[in-house]
Amino acid sequence: MLRHCAGLPLAIVVLAGLLSKKDTVNEWETVSENVNEYIRRGKDLDREYKGQNDRGALWVLALSYENLSYRLKLCFLYLCHFPEDYEIPVKRITHFWMAEGFISSTSSEMLEDISYSCLSELVERCMVQVGKIGLTRKIKTCRLHYLMRDLCMVKAEEENFFQVINFSKGNRTNATQVSRVRRLAIYVDDEVDKLVPTRRDAHLRSLLYIGPEYIRIWNKKVVRSVFNDFKWLRVLKLEDMRGVEKLPSTIGNLVHLRFLSLKNSGVQHLPSSVANLVGLQTLDLRCDNCGIMKIPNVFQKGTVEAFISTLAVHFMREAVVGY
Repeated sequence: MLRHCAGLPLAIVVLAGLLSKKDTVNEWETVSENVNEYIRRGKDLDREYKGQNDRGALWVLALSYENLSYRLKLCFLYLCHFPEDYEIPVKRITHFWMAEGFISSTSSEMLEDISYSCLSELVERCMVQVGKIGLTRKIKTCRLHYLMRDLCMVKAEEENFFQVINFSKGNRTNATQVSRVRRLAIYVDDEVDKLVPTRRDAHLRSLLYIGPEYIRIWNKKVVRSVFNDFKWLRVLKLEDMRGVEKLPSTIGNLVHLRFLSLKNSGVQHLPSSVANLVGLQTLDLRCDNCGIMKIPNVFQKGTVEAFISTLAVHFMREAVVGY
């Protein structure tokens, strides 16, 4: 049972308090079979945790969340876009925060520093766990303890912050159930045949596809609809999604886009309309064994010239620029 606590002192205390009131082996076995739920919710599993002092870990953890500043609350909630036990790259999550406007500054260098300091504060508050450490001793990856992710999910639902659609194996969520949210994470696998909600949501700000590497997209029209239906997108993550070699010219309609990742997507051609993405901060085109990518020579033209000095562009080695 202690292994379920994953070293979190609060979880150990909650579990110990519960077991101290159990007198028989059968009662201990009942706790053991449902240990995660007992730690999360406390002893009254049929009641909501809110307002109950004996509710277990979530009620206490909620106090830590309420003590955060408004900006840190937004940064914390964004972390639950990722599945349980997911190793979250720090560089990537800080770029998401910047693209969403959670972090504000006059220079890109300051944005990076402020974003990292926000993550460091969440780590110091024991709300985020450290994963890998880089050569410079800075945090390279992070993750959420499952109790913290539970709290994160509860708060995100309460505040209508984001929604998850799970298309991974054994979880064929109905896409029509998507409510009016501004952020959407879609968990996919190599068997997925639907990649966006069937009901359009014009207010979507963030769209993230998360799954194993090198997923092949079977329905190209569905993917193209992303560039037609979601005009207000700021963050679009289309990584490891093979099957669409050429992006539609309608990508230029996403004038609010600040983060675009096509990493390992197999896209071979970028239309010249990318010059319309005047607010773009991060463009990730890295690709392993994807062949030659054709990139139009538009990044020094017109309005793009104003932000090219601060644009964090990651190009693949074989990229052909200005074809």
